[in-house]
Amino acid sequence: MSGFLRCVCEGIFKDFRWLDLGEVCSSDLPDVPGVYAIRVAERGMDVKEVCRGFLSFLEGSKWAELLSYVRSRLARLERISACPILYIGSAPKSIRVRFKDLSGIRHTAFFPILALMLGGWRLQYGFLTVKSDHEAKELEERLKSRYAEFHGSLPALVKK
Repeated sequence: MSGFLRCVCEGIFKDFRWLDLGEVCSSDLPDVPGVYAIRVAERGMDVKEVCRGFLSFLEGSKWAELLSYVRSRLARLERISACPILYIGSAPKSIRVRFKDLSGIRHTAFFPILALMLGGWRLQYGFLTVKSDHEAKELEERLKSRYAEFHGSLPALVKK
């Protein structure tokens, strides 16, 4: 993690391969199970400004259900702390498939991540491959547990 935001929990992600989220293509990723994380490489605009600007854009749609959903997801951004890790998840089918999910509305963190990137935040996608879907889910739980040991809660974009 040298050159990036540092945290006491970074050791639990030491074996991850990190790529710039804005530059990686799903075809660059392995088509095997694993775990992944999203981390901040560089902060951009203030979170409140990020949310205000993103919601202002969407309010033009006058789509109440969409706005309600996006507001609930953006509220998670208020939990961002000094730790650069924003999300930890498993990819039981494939790192590649889960990245495609993240790149569209099928992922719970899609709108917060999109809002941050539009606000000038530079994010990274990190992953670690495993042999099976069962191993991916177990490793995700261990990583979340270790993260919570360090911080007393889960990453900002993980709801619980």
